[in-house]
Amino acid sequence: MRFRKIHGAGNDFVLLADPTPDGEKDWPKEAERLCARRTGVGADGLVISSLISISPIVLAVSCFNADGSVATMCGSALRCTAWAAHHDHGFREMSLRMAGVMHEAIVSDDSVWVTAEVGAVHPRRVQTVINGKPTWFDSAHTGTEHVVAIVDDVDAIDAVLVGRLIRHHPDLAPLGTNVNFVEAAGSQALKIRAYERGVEAETLSCGSGAVAAVVIAAPARTRVAACRHRPQPCRGAAHGPAISRPTEADSLGRRTGHQHLRRGPRMTQFLDSSSGLAVREAAQTLRYWQRDREGLGVALVYGPVSAEDRLYHSKCPVDQRSVTALSEALDRIGARWKVLNPCEPDFITELAGYDVALSNLH
Repeated sequence: MRFRKIHGAGNDFVLLADPTPDGEKDWPKEAERLCARRTGVGADGLVISSLISISPIVLAVSCFNADGSVATMCGSALRCTAWAAHHDHGFREMSLRMAGVMHEAIVSDDSVWVTAEVGAVHPRRVQTVINGKPTWFDSAHTGTEHVVAIVDDVDAIDAVLVGRLIRHHPDLAPLGTNVNFVEAAGSQALKIRAYERGVEAETLSCGSGAVAAVVIAAPARTRVAACRHRPQPCRGAAHGPAISRPTEADSLGRRTGHQHLRRGPRMTQFLDSSSGLAVREAAQTLRYWQRDREGLGVALVYGPVSAEDRLYHSKCPVDQRSVTALSEALDRIGARWKVLNPCEPDFITELAGYDVALSNLH
């Protein structure tokens, strides 16, 4: 058995890899004991992973929250498991089974990608008053229950007080929910604070919550599918882009049935033209998508960004070579692609004609 204390963008876990089979082990109790911040190791959850197949590579993953409850989906735990499996066994692509659901994972030199499924989106599930303002929460199922509220200023909210109130709201009984507060921070960025059920506290990040935030916060007609969860002082750590493959829309025009790839912890996406690493990551991911879709359409969103946005982009000089190299990789896998400028008036209309949008190319 290998023991690790590990975190994914600040969402921290005790990770036990390939433990000795023990039918008598009470893992929920072990989670409570190990995750206790003052008397144990301290963590948001306990993750148990076991290699169950080599060809194909499949790992069984169980995640228990700090209170001992079972987490049916945890994007951060999946990413941590994939990273550990890569370092222990050298795997770069693998399948992870959590709560009976299969997720795909890709590990590169400095990033980990995992898939997450999104179910139905329900508008206006519950309402409360935050700082004197009536606020609605929409819900999305990303393998586990989430509600999301769009607010003006996430830093002005008592995330623990309001989060606990909504988490135990009678209209969401008996399961309760995870609670996310989201603030728009530019055309392709979100600031997020998350109160997690089972941890019963605000956590530094939440992978499945970030996916829910993207689905709910961005209308289908404007979604560029590369929102970033920016770091919050003393609380929120950075997620990488959440890239979505849309299928169908709900009555409000928001996409449901997405398969999302969660990536982290790097902030930039497909940028470092000097090494070519990011281009290889993009091509590898798109090849994965191409397996079950003919004629994949890819929009390369390439245009000017604000000075503030540049703080979240690669420090390497980026020029047209990046777009050229990526377009060559897309040609090799037979994808249909086009460079789109977000400043052009017909940008949104053109974007709707593509399956995937790759942005942050500046």
